[in-house]
Amino acid sequence: MKRNYHSGIALMLICCMLIIAACRKREEETPEPKVQITINTPQEGAMFQVGDTIHISAEISSPIDLHGYAWTLTSQADGTVLHTEDAHAHNKTFTVTGSWVNNVAAVTEATLEITAEIDHEGKTEKQAVHIMLHP
Repeated sequence: MKRNYHSGIALMLICCMLIIAACRKREEETPEPKVQITINTPQEGAMFQVGDTIHISAEISSPIDLHGYAWTLTSQADGTVLHTEDAHAHNKTFTVTGSWVNNVAAVTEATLEITAEIDHEGKTEKQAVHIMLHP
């Protein structure tokens, strides 16, 4: 009899905990802001000869204030950074501009990556194009 009594109490406690858990408001997760990055130039697959100036142009937009941006030109073969520039600014839109003169000594497949800094905790959004650099 005592055993049934304890089992009944345990069952009632479990039911009460389930009801309380079901009735609590669930915290809604805040969706990540949608950051749009459009790289205008250079175009995907563009080729540049030594001495050519590569003009970088991109647009970044977000529904919330961003914390800056960067652009990096990197060799795909070994990850060598050929050039990088950044800006720490707070705005919902940025126009990214820059340039770099091709000075490679060997044919190089490169990646231009535009990075938007969403916050100071390291959240970012990235967009990239791949280009070919010739000596």
